[in-house]
Amino acid sequence: MKKLLFALFAVLLLVQIKFSEIQSKYECDGVFSSADQKTAGKIFIKLNEFRFWVHLWSKSDGIFYTEIPNELMYYYDEISDIGDIIQIYKDNSFVGQFSKLSKILALKTPTTGFFDGTCKKLAD
Repeated sequence: MKKLLFALFAVLLLVQIKFSEIQSKYECDGVFSSADQKTAGKIFIKLNEFRFWVHLWSKSDGIFYTEIPNELMYYYDEISDIGDIIQIYKDNSFVGQFSKLSKILALKTPTTGFFDGTCKKLAD
């Protein structure tokens, strides 16, 4: 009986580890805006969306990673999945959103100002 319970626990743990998130990667072209200038640029994003059972131990719907080439890698561990819109938060403050439908990203970045652009999904 103990072996059966251990095997069941091991299978549940494996399912939790292997199948608890869906990962998507995007390349986004757009414009960085700061107080006095606008600059064309690019951001790469990786969106890890959590499955429903992850809400047993996490309030977030996933993790949103960003990379500004040759400059910054950053992650946001507070996101809300509202249908086709991903709302992005940092320290309980709203900093942007990503549309899974139109692939538009609007995001306040920590170092380069506000980014507004269109993304395309990258092959896995």
